[in-house]
Amino acid sequence: MKNLDLFQKGVIKFGMILLLGGLCMMGTISRSVAGEVDSTRVTKWKIFGRVIDEQGEPIIGAAILEQGTTNGCVTDTLGNYKLTVKAGAVLRVSFVGYVTREIVLKKEGMRNVRLRVDNEELEEVVVVGYGSVARKNFTGSVSVINTAESPLALLPNTNSMDVLRGTVTGITVSQQQGAGQAPSLQVRGQKSIGGSTSNPLIVMDEVIFMGSLRDIDPNIIESMSVLKDATSLAAYGSQAANGVVMITTKQGKLGKPVLNFNASWTLSEMANRPEVLSPENYIKKINATQHLAEDADPSAWMSGFELENYKNGKTTDWLDYVSRVGLMQSYSASVSGATEKLNYFLSASHVDQEGVIIGDDYKREALSLRLQSDVASWLQVGTQMGYTFGGFYQFHFLFLA
Repeated sequence: MKNLDLFQKGVIKFGMILLLGGLCMMGTISRSVAGEVDSTRVTKWKIFGRVIDEQGEPIIGAAILEQGTTNGCVTDTLGNYKLTVKAGAVLRVSFVGYVTREIVLKKEGMRNVRLRVDNEELEEVVVVGYGSVARKNFTGSVSVINTAESPLALLPNTNSMDVLRGTVTGITVSQQQGAGQAPSLQVRGQKSIGGSTSNPLIVMDEVIFMGSLRDIDPNIIESMSVLKDATSLAAYGSQAANGVVMITTKQGKLGKPVLNFNASWTLSEMANRPEVLSPENYIKKINATQHLAEDADPSAWMSGFELENYKNGKTTDWLDYVSRVGLMQSYSASVSGATEKLNYFLSASHVDQEGVIIGDDYKREALSLRLQSDVASWLQVGTQMGYTFGGFYQFHFLFLA
């Protein structure tokens, strides 16, 4: 009987071990299943890595954009980037002179990207001061941006030079410090003590542009070429010592008339809002500067009006009083077309920008007309007009035989 009891106890212990093991396995399975379910609920992925060229060198300023959105970033001086995107998003990686890549993300984490040189760009036409030439036959240093066909055209910029920031090597474009402010532009660094004399020459449709950079409507620009070496001196002499930015505006294309309308609204706020003292700490500060005790009666230095408000608990946050959430509204419309003997492009735009400081406002109404007609087989007549309300207007005729 004693042996039977021991046998029964052994069976019971063995059964308990099997039961506990089964429960543990079920818990593990349930946790793994729960983990799989939780992972499907993740809607945001953190993606990071490097963008390099075919030689393994980092590409500085490459643009990484989540396709279908405006969420993006650019690579730093080491080619690194970091971006938070939706799960399963498609990354669009691009840089001037390289083939754009679209990458479908399957998981979060590190994702290095290698770009190859776009050899087709050798067949592009480069606009220079004395005409145009194929890139493969051009030995100078030049960067070309087709703004009309790139995602840069979708950005809400008030200034046409903003598209050069971070996209062209050797170009330094400052940030705008106020509504409608024209940024400074330098090609390969500052070349004089006076910063204003380092700005490059702006040439729009083969005519030197005499107005401010902010007077050029970004919506009418087809492409921009930046000449960065002595090649520009052959056409413009000493005026081109700081480089030349060649701007080509849009024109009509053969076919039916094309109507375009764009509208955008952009909100802005202070990037680094300063922290001001509370009323109590401000009084302590003034008391300290007056060599008084921190808890001294402020009536010794307050005016009657200030003292009355202080006793009634009325205070004013002056920073909040003069600041706001900035709003920029941009509208543009254009009509263009071409026949065998006529080419036309008409554009109108309106920009209304309110800065983060009350009173910092900027408005611009711009009109642009480009008309070209083949009067005879040996004569071509054209006109190009541009008008910016309150700022600048330009008008010239073209007669080509």
